[in-house]
Amino acid sequence: MKLDVTRPLTDLDGKTLPVADDIRSVFGQISALLAEGKLTEAKTLADTFIGQTKPMTFRQAAMNALMGNLKGDESIDGAKKFALYDMADRINKSDVVELDTGKDCELLKERIGKAYGPAVVGPCFVMLNADDTPAKKSD
Repeated sequence: MKLDVTRPLTDLDGKTLPVADDIRSVFGQISALLAEGKLTEAKTLADTFIGQTKPMTFRQAAMNALMGNLKGDESIDGAKKFALYDMADRINKSDVVELDTGKDCELLKERIGKAYGPAVVGPCFVMLNADDTPAKKSD
């Protein structure tokens, strides 16, 4: 299957999920301003930030899951680690990636499932399962 890894992830209401690093960075800045008593500046920064975050894409979720050191990774061998690197390299180099619906999709599901909660796992699995949907029978 071919997968456009630049597609943004969306929540249950169809709104794009923001990049988590952007949120952490801005919240850190807002917290610092609030600690200094700069309420107006903090509000201005918050208002500017809302609606201007970059959407999280499948590529970002997959790259973090593949390249991250997740719980249990200390026991996997070098060949498996290289397979993770190789998959990340393929996803990083192309906007549309050819995936084997068996091996590649299972690897991505395993890693994304370990790395994230349901808000990210859900839309990623929907994208990975796109070719698994049974065809509708026509009358």
